[in-house]
Amino acid sequence: MRHVTLPMLAVWACVALAACAPPLPRSPLFEGVESQATSEAGAQLVKSRIEQRWPVGSPEAGLADYLRSQGLKVERMTDAGAPGQPILGKAATDLDPPGCTRVLSVHWRGDTQGRMSELHVNFGDSGCL
Repeated sequence: MRHVTLPMLAVWACVALAACAPPLPRSPLFEGVESQATSEAGAQLVKSRIEQRWPVGSPEAGLADYLRSQGLKVERMTDAGAPGQPILGKAATDLDPPGCTRVLSVHWRGDTQGRMSELHVNFGDSGCL
């Protein structure tokens, strides 16, 4: 007879809870993201879709509104809180089933002229309790 150990129970609970994670918002930006083989591939897919519309060097204006329209919560600010400073932005959706968190986040920076200078996308599970 096999004995079930506490670590085995923890692994089974994590797998069960992760399977219950709700889907990403239904929008063109996220189409096919969850079917990617890895979280990194899902993040890269989202990043490439954003970069098609807002490549580095292009005007940053409109990105925050676009991400909001795709179902993300958005914060956009300047480094010093004053005009003429670099623009910082982040957008994320936290999908929180009991015990697990799935996060997709987008972070970007615009230069002092309002052009895109950086874009980072993260997607994955933060783990299960």
